[in-house]
Amino acid sequence: MIWRFDGILNAIGDNIQTDFTMNDITRIAKDYRSTLSNVENLQVKGEGSRIDGGPWYYVVSDAERARLHDELAENLGMK
Repeated sequence: MIWRFDGILNAIGDNIQTDFTMNDITRIAKDYRSTLSNVENLQVKGEGSRIDGGPWYYVVSDAERARLHDELAENLGMK
């Protein structure tokens, strides 16, 4: 478990905006600590590509997006 939120937030602070306070983040982490034993990982299958010479994108097929949608909906009890 990572409890050094100050250091993490300082390292990524220029790339994230939130209205959570440090107390909010600490409380959320403590309240949901027990859920760590009930985590399922999903892999998003795709491939890297540049579109029209622009920045790099991770391209995911429609079929893969549908698969992920269905799996998430089922895990959330929405299906």
